[in-house]
Amino acid sequence: MPQLFVGLILIGFACSTLQTDVCIKRDTLDIPSDHIFHKKTKPLILGHRGQPRKFQENSIEGIKSVADLGADGFETDIYLTDYNQLVLFHDDNAKALTGVDKIIWQMTPQEIGNLSYQKTLTYGSQNLKYTFSKERKVGLLEDLLKAVKDTDMLMYLEMKPSKLDSVNLTKSMETGKAVAKLVTRLGLQKKAFLVSFDFMKSLAAKRENPDLVVGSFYSTSYWNKDTAWYSSVKKHLKTLPGLSTCLDALPSNRSLMDFLFEKGSVFKSINASFVDMDYKIYGNKSINKDAVKTLRDNYNKKLSFGAWTIYSMSMSNAQIEASEDKVQALIDKGAERLITDDIARLRKKLKRNIGEQLCSSILLTLISFAVSFSF
Repeated sequence: MPQLFVGLILIGFACSTLQTDVCIKRDTLDIPSDHIFHKKTKPLILGHRGQPRKFQENSIEGIKSVADLGADGFETDIYLTDYNQLVLFHDDNAKALTGVDKIIWQMTPQEIGNLSYQKTLTYGSQNLKYTFSKERKVGLLEDLLKAVKDTDMLMYLEMKPSKLDSVNLTKSMETGKAVAKLVTRLGLQKKAFLVSFDFMKSLAAKRENPDLVVGSFYSTSYWNKDTAWYSSVKKHLKTLPGLSTCLDALPSNRSLMDFLFEKGSVFKSINASFVDMDYKIYGNKSINKDAVKTLRDNYNKKLSFGAWTIYSMSMSNAQIEASEDKVQALIDKGAERLITDDIARLRKKLKRNIGEQLCSSILLTLISFAVSFSF
């Protein structure tokens, strides 16, 4: 009987340890010191899908324009089609943005070539409408990267689709590999971040080129799902290196997300170098008492973290005003990237003047010229 009692205690201890220990004990990776990220003032200002208040989201014209506003770079969304094209697009179905009711990755090159963003687009639950100067073509990733190749912008490339509960693992691997190959072929490893809600895409990109910087996201919605969603996600995550056994012991409910966020196991598994989250997670004590401390204590003491979407187009003016304290708190906590729909507003908040930046750039050029001329 005493032996049975001791045995039960040991079994209970083993199960408890398994559920609270880390799956993978190593840290996430650092961003290489020679990456363009380190040459930028923090936090970086990244135009979310370009400059979507003036140009349709993810249009090449809009993405190129962010440099004129003094942004540090851009975020854009990418699908790999069944015809091996890397298309700049956000939604699975093209209807809301183009009027064409087709799944974007199933469209032929000819259909993609004829696809344009509508002149008026609607955003958010409040159906906020934005009207642009004209329709604009849906573009390809290769055309965009070639157009911005010689700039000093950070290229934040989000690989789609992002639904973790309906992931096609083969397609995920193909997408991550295809984006990584293109970035490598164009020599943009030191200017790009590759990221996806689907961890497998980021892992595939890192495997294709270990020199690439990859990361992933946390969304507030992850803590408010049903059992079927958590079960599906757990099945998907178990395919990642080092996670199969430890995830077996975890329940298919919110506790799964609590564990993953606390320990950073998924980000370690894919050799991530950064974490970006819905800005509402920071300071949300119902999710984590101190998200920044958790990231720095359990992922990497120098972990680079950021947030999205600052000043979203789906928010009313009143909601944007109400978000200012949270944005300031992020800045105060040391967020290193802020992905925004309103570059000008964020620059003003950070007290970054485009004129001063331009004058400094000209002055440095003149000094360099003077020094070289003196020799």
